[in-house]
Amino acid sequence: EAHEEVFGQFSPRRLSTYTIGEVRTELYRRFFTYSGGLVSPWHDIPLFAGADGADGALTMWMVTEIPKSTRLKQGILVNEMMNPIAQKIENGAAQEYKDQIMWNYGFLPQTWEDPAETHPELDFKGGNCPLDAIEIGAQQHLRGDITRVKVVGAFLVIDRGELDWKIVVVDVRDPLASKLKLVPQLSFWGASTVSELRKWFKQHEAPQGRVGDLADAQRALDVVEKAHEAWRRLRNGEAKTKWAWVGETAGKQAQQTRSSGQVEYTGKPRSRLVPQHHAVDSLSGGKNLDDLERDMRRPPNRGHRPVETDEDLRATRLIASRAAGGNFGN
Repeated sequence: EAHEEVFGQFSPRRLSTYTIGEVRTELYRRFFTYSGGLVSPWHDIPLFAGADGADGALTMWMVTEIPKSTRLKQGILVNEMMNPIAQKIENGAAQEYKDQIMWNYGFLPQTWEDPAETHPELDFKGGNCPLDAIEIGAQQHLRGDITRVKVVGAFLVIDRGELDWKIVVVDVRDPLASKLKLVPQLSFWGASTVSELRKWFKQHEAPQGRVGDLADAQRALDVVEKAHEAWRRLRNGEAKTKWAWVGETAGKQAQQTRSSGQVEYTGKPRSRLVPQHHAVDSLSGGKNLDDLERDMRRPPNRGHRPVETDEDLRATRLIASRAAGGNFGN
């Protein structure tokens, strides 16, 4: 049996996903489980993953929403219970990029861009979502994959009046990851150069907005740490927002030590919301989270799979009540 690598009390091998609803429709959802119990990919997957053995650099976890060489636009719903990945819909049709994207697109868990906080220089506020992450390595990730990454840099994007940081990262398993210490070395990845990234953000993420220059890794780490602190305020009920489902973990809030990556993994979220929000009632038809989990729970497995049983059809009907008005994480 393969060795199970554990980071603090978090083991990525115990995490899996399953889907309900048809792909490319507004009913599609990808849920996450840990040891068979439903979890939120935003709140329950830790951010920090310890130091990289090769060079001692701080590493983090990334969740993939849009795999490299695909086109469908999907993202987590920040205001829906358990924060599943869903299909983005526009005018009744699935949104997709014109061309296949050249990198893995996702987010950093346990981060949040606070919509009530104004940038001290630019006078723009955050977009009420976790930090976007763009992984520039050679391998394609699967949708829902969790990957250990190193931070390379960050782009500041202004889109629709909101401040939106794009954190550039690389999979620690990528052969060139250990060589990437300076921003100019992004050219090692061929098409994933600074200019290509900036051009792509301008074309696809902020066609009417602005894209700044690439900030270095230290600046990007500062952005991530600040977003992590904002997330902690959100989880503690100290932030002012009505548009985020944050649940409540059993016992203490997850505690992390930046230097070691140790985490206290506290298990599945409970149904009380901080702050209170209507998502539970409208999603679950009055059921509490334990009842909803009983409808959707599946035995743990090592991969990502569709679910097509009578119980899943019931879960799909529950999801349908929230399908029309999701608030996406990117």
